[in-house]
Amino acid sequence: MDIRIIRARGRADYARALGETDRVDQRFQGDTSKGFNMMPGDLVPLAFRSDSGALNINVAQWGFAPDNDLGKRYGRQPFAQAETASDKPYFSEAWQHHRYLVCACGWTIVIGKGNEREAWHVRPRNGEPVFLLALGAPVYWSAVSGFSVLVASAPGKLAELTPRVPVTLAGEQARFWLDPGLAPRERDILARHTMMGNAFEWARVTQHVLNPKMDGPALLKRAPKLSEFRYGEDADEWWEKPSHSAYPRRR
Repeated sequence: MDIRIIRARGRADYARALGETDRVDQRFQGDTSKGFNMMPGDLVPLAFRSDSGALNINVAQWGFAPDNDLGKRYGRQPFAQAETASDKPYFSEAWQHHRYLVCACGWTIVIGKGNEREAWHVRPRNGEPVFLLALGAPVYWSAVSGFSVLVASAPGKLAELTPRVPVTLAGEQARFWLDPGLAPRERDILARHTMMGNAFEWARVTQHVLNPKMDGPALLKRAPKLSEFRYGEDADEWWEKPSHSAYPRRR
């Protein structure tokens, strides 16, 4: 499964989307860098609750391995299956105690093989911030060492593009995932009910996104003859129409 996370907003935007109102600009200032081609192994903005219950948004490595023999044997895993994660020894502790949210504006999925690979950008139709449900390592000193993104069956017409997608929720629903008192049944409901298919729009984008060394909004430039593939409103009104080229990623 080849998915790239897109983040084009600052931490304060995501904090507000999760219901924060107190001194948001002061508490969540900084870290305004954007990422348009974030992949497993990269540092990605992650929202979590501290022991005091306060919301934190800090970067964490995409990829989680539990601190036990299973983690040593299988290494870091970028994804967890929403339907089975609660029963898997690899993820069971994280499922109960270490639930997080990946801050995103959408994601790009690469489908096909070899020279026939295509990149499709998926984003919320309303343009608002979204959150990908995640499981990960415990919080130590306001930091998380790694996380796995939950994936589930694609909803609605999105299933025609790909069978599996990250579990994606708007802030008003996603914030419950961070509640340490969330009941087991409520966890199951959240993890298996991503936003409805008609809440998304998607488009085939430039092949430059296939290059793991490239970044920048130009990666979301529409592919040729996109209008016949695009779902949603007028195909000419895409998220961004960058006039500059993609640039090398900063590691």
